[in-house]
Amino acid sequence: MKIARADIFKKTFSLAYTSAVAYGAEEHPENIFLRLQTDEGLTAWGCAAPDEAVTGETPQTVADFLHNIAIPALLDSDPLSFDRHAFTKTHIANPAACAAVSMALWDLMGKIRRQPLYQLLGGSLRPLPTSYTVSLIPIERALAQARRALLRGFKILKIKLGEGVEKDAGRIDAIRRLAGSAILFRLDANQAYNPSETLDLLNHIDCAGIQFIEQPSPRGDINAMRRIAAASPVPVMADESVLNSADIRRVIAAQAAPLINIKLMKCGGIGEALAMDALCAEAGIGTMVGCMDESALAISAGLHLALSMKSLRFIDLDGHFDITNDPAADSPHFADGCLVPSSAPGIGASLLESAFGGHSIQTP
Repeated sequence: MKIARADIFKKTFSLAYTSAVAYGAEEHPENIFLRLQTDEGLTAWGCAAPDEAVTGETPQTVADFLHNIAIPALLDSDPLSFDRHAFTKTHIANPAACAAVSMALWDLMGKIRRQPLYQLLGGSLRPLPTSYTVSLIPIERALAQARRALLRGFKILKIKLGEGVEKDAGRIDAIRRLAGSAILFRLDANQAYNPSETLDLLNHIDCAGIQFIEQPSPRGDINAMRRIAAASPVPVMADESVLNSADIRRVIAAQAAPLINIKLMKCGGIGEALAMDALCAEAGIGTMVGCMDESALAISAGLHLALSMKSLRFIDLDGHFDITNDPAADSPHFADGCLVPSSAPGIGASLLESAFGGHSIQTP
């Protein structure tokens, strides 16, 4: 069997709520989709959700990389023998683009082997509770967003911060009054604080029911994160500070955080994510599988990954919930605050190809 054709599609999403964090806001995020077709009639899909502030990639750089580098390497290759992880390691500066390649190849392998991805990776099927992210938007809109999430059955809210200690403390308190004490919280400052500000915030709020605070300090200042983690009343999670295995080794060496957020779009695909998982498991560090503003296709891949990880503590796979025009809207299944992937072969997400307008994009 060989890969006979590869196509690239771009989709501009509409969101029910603006996706806003401390370093910027996005109203119409774009995902780049990769479709692979074999000479025996199988079709597989991958997806890239680039975030320029995190990995330096844009939709255009992803499309160019897929067109000029990935597709020439994939065409006429045997999908079962193509070294997915080596490809990622070679092109580590393009992690979201490599994630799309990895995803499509794993999807194809699952369809060839007639197994869901979590089985291929050695995982077992079970529901996993996910959080829902409340954006850094005006407080009345944030409360409406949180209220909608609670009505949909979410049991965990992740609250984006970044307006300063006083305003952020007020935001947390207002959402707590709305949600009640039974709902778990996660805080995410997206690099907005220094150590004294972080600890000041945590001393201003009731930390009961808060699972962790994510990336409070700038990504390049590992020592600041270490100082926060040593004094914080809640666990600290590294996100933007950790893209791949090399970054995990730095966090471990510095004892900078007890938790790490692993994202396919940051690390370059499933192989690298599993390598990161192994490092964390050996070091006793807990992990979360997180996401960007991603199609349900990519969310499903992340969920399959999570079910196979040894160090997993949490998932934050909610990037698809506010997308109103996702071409892969049928998977995974959500109920009672938990996600369960499809047991169909591969990733298990079917795409409505008409959503792309019927044409693949052309890149220079």
